[in-house]
Amino acid sequence: KRMGCFDAGGGYYVPVAGRTYRTQCETGKYVSSSTATTCISCSATPWPGKYQNQRAKTSCKDCPDGKYATGNGATGCSDQPALLVTPTYNAKSIVLLADNTARRWAEFRVTLGIWRTKEFAFDVAADYPRTFDATTSGSNYATSTSITLTRLVPGQYYNIQVEARDKDAADDNFHTDDFQIELASTTCGCQSDEETGTPTGLAISQYLGKVFFQWNDQSYCEDGFVLQRDGASFTSSYDVMSSTACGHVHEPESLFDDILASEELAVGQTYTYCINAYSHSIINWAEEESVSGSYESSPQCQAFEIQWEAQLTGRVSLTQQAGKLPVADTVVDWSLGDGELSGSTVTDEDGNFDIYIRTSALNQE
Repeated sequence: KRMGCFDAGGGYYVPVAGRTYRTQCETGKYVSSSTATTCISCSATPWPGKYQNQRAKTSCKDCPDGKYATGNGATGCSDQPALLVTPTYNAKSIVLLADNTARRWAEFRVTLGIWRTKEFAFDVAADYPRTFDATTSGSNYATSTSITLTRLVPGQYYNIQVEARDKDAADDNFHTDDFQIELASTTCGCQSDEETGTPTGLAISQYLGKVFFQWNDQSYCEDGFVLQRDGASFTSSYDVMSSTACGHVHEPESLFDDILASEELAVGQTYTYCINAYSHSIINWAEEESVSGSYESSPQCQAFEIQWEAQLTGRVSLTQQAGKLPVADTVVDWSLGDGELSGSTVTDEDGNFDIYIRTSALNQE
């Protein structure tokens, strides 16, 4: 006959429901107390985590370098994920977010190549390759490192190679298992899903019987621009001699305007004007990737109302007996349409004045 109770012992626990037997801790768990009523899961934090692949153990094992626990209660460790870099493209910079979840990488080496036009080859940019230290968090490495490549050309194609050095490796021992972005491009049209960039900042104005247009060029590889009114072309395409930089402002003042004398326009009507960039062909990056034909960007559109216009020029002078001398700085008042429109102007030093009216208050009649 036994008297009293016994401890469960290391690696074992005694369930609360039945206290007449002890049970082994399963793999992935442990217990360090001899009087435990349950087991504790091995923790995946802090990185790289712990695991246990045996039963009835009083502790967990550390994951070795290059491996990590994918979650709590791990019975083994997985290989560290391959180097992963996520790019964010801007007009004059590219931000690279290098994953360092395993907190293994100490340095990153970036090589930046500039693609040649219409040739499947690139040249390494000046001052590259460049080395960047991995971002730290306390006494350990952070889970990611942000690297910004600056002073880039808008709309340019680049080849980006990122290599990583293990924290325990020699200073010049970068892994050959690198991450490469073969066709990285700063923004300005000519993306893989849009061969030419959509123009921006479309501004429309009307003066003396003509409608004029102004827009910002957001494409570096366009051959020209197409203007449309209510879905139909009304003038020839506005071709450019050479592609210009992103953000260039185009202000054509002849040929590429809309003429109010046209029977297609009516005063008081609102029309939708659209403009898009186009190219005859896109850049061929490899001999087997030959693409030809005409490509157009998405349009930039704006509604515009045709207004009533009038211009009157005159001259204020003395009588003929007084020599018809000009009268400067004279206020000339005017009104139109039973006083619906009115204003004033002042003569210049030669007695001349100019009255220009553009309004939505009057129809064509």
